[in-house]
Amino acid sequence: MKDRLLGKNKTLFINMKIVITEEQYDRLIESEKKCVSPKYIIKYIKEITPNKEDIPFHFLKKIKESDTRFCLMDNSIKDLLNSDNDLREYVENSDSRYEDEEMDINDMYLPIVVLNGECLDGYSRVKTHIDNGETHIKGYVG
Repeated sequence: MKDRLLGKNKTLFINMKIVITEEQYDRLIESEKKCVSPKYIIKYIKEITPNKEDIPFHFLKKIKESDTRFCLMDNSIKDLLNSDNDLREYVENSDSRYEDEEMDINDMYLPIVVLNGECLDGYSRVKTHIDNGETHIKGYVG
């Protein structure tokens, strides 16, 4: 009789044996820790937004409806600008949203949020990275 396991995604696994090294296993476990739910992302955005009037509720709705996992990774700023016209326009035509005295530079290094190539949270952080000559930025990508 065949062993069967029906997973959440309704995939049937029959007599599967996957062999990976201990290092591969550790990397897999670590990468899973960096992937989070839409609910986590919504909470994250609300917590890091200093002025609650600035919370992008229309983007929160997109995140909730996406029903996807968001994984923390390095993102090419060039690729982000090429995939998101609104972000590119903001970076090219806007001054910083924050005055130097009201901005904690550490906050500018919090991960951005990207869904389907669109930056939903973190325009100022992207601009700060560009102004500092950086080419990549950490972000939760879904």
